[in-house]
Amino acid sequence: MQKYKIDLHNHSPIITSDYRGHADTSAADIVRAAQLAGLDVLGISDHFAVEFFRAAYDAAEELSTGGAQKLMVVAGSELKITWSSEEVHLITLLPPDTAEAGFEELMGFLDFPKAERIIELLPRVLIEFDPARVAEKVALLGGMTFIAHIDRFFGDYSLMNRPIVEYLVQDAPLSAIEVVDKKSREILRARTNGVRYIQSSDSHSVNEIGRRYSELAMEDLSFESLKQALLMKDSS
Repeated sequence: MQKYKIDLHNHSPIITSDYRGHADTSAADIVRAAQLAGLDVLGISDHFAVEFFRAAYDAAEELSTGGAQKLMVVAGSELKITWSSEEVHLITLLPPDTAEAGFEELMGFLDFPKAERIIELLPRVLIEFDPARVAEKVALLGGMTFIAHIDRFFGDYSLMNRPIVEYLVQDAPLSAIEVVDKKSREILRARTNGVRYIQSSDSHSVNEIGRRYSELAMEDLSFESLKQALLMKDSS
C-alpha cells in the first residue's frame, strides 16, 4: 500500500461563467498545475458535465510519457439536487473507460437530456430527485458518490446542520463526505457512521488546484483502488 494525494473536486473552463481563471486555460495547464501541487489523483467535476474530462485524461497520459509525475484524472460531475426542501451537492465519479456513456445514462435517469443542458446555465440547475437513488444509480454504473462541501454555508444554510445527513448516511451508498474545514469532522462524526471524510480544492482556476487535498493508502494508482480506499471506514 502506498499513500497518494487526491483532490477530487475541481472545475474546468468549459463553463466560462463558473470559472475564475483564464477562459483559455487548457487541459495541459490544469494537469501541470496538479502535478506541481504534488497530486496523484485529480477529479474534474463540472456542474452536470463531463465534456472536459477526456481532454484532461489524455493530457495527463501524454505528459506522463514525457517523464512528468504520473497523474490519474477521474471523471466527475457536481450535481445540485433538491429533496424534501433540502439542497444537496453530490460529486459523482465514473470509471474512465465508460465515463461519457455512464454520464449520459445517469442524466437519462435524472430526466435531464442533452438537448436541455445549456452549458453556461448548468451551475444554476437544481434537480428535484432523491439523492440516495442518485448514489445507487452511480454505484450501478461502477462509480462513486460523495457529498460536496457539507460544511459550507450558503447564506444561513449549511447541509451539515440538517437531518438529511443521517438519511444519506443510512440509505445512500456514499463513498465519502467532503469537508472544507477539518474541524467539521469532529462535529459530524457521531452522525456519519464511519463514512470517510475527504478534503478537495473545489478549484475554479489553476491557482486553486491542490489547495485542499486528502491522502489515501491505495494498492495502486487506479480507479478501482481509489474506490476500495474510499470504502474503508474513517478511523482518523
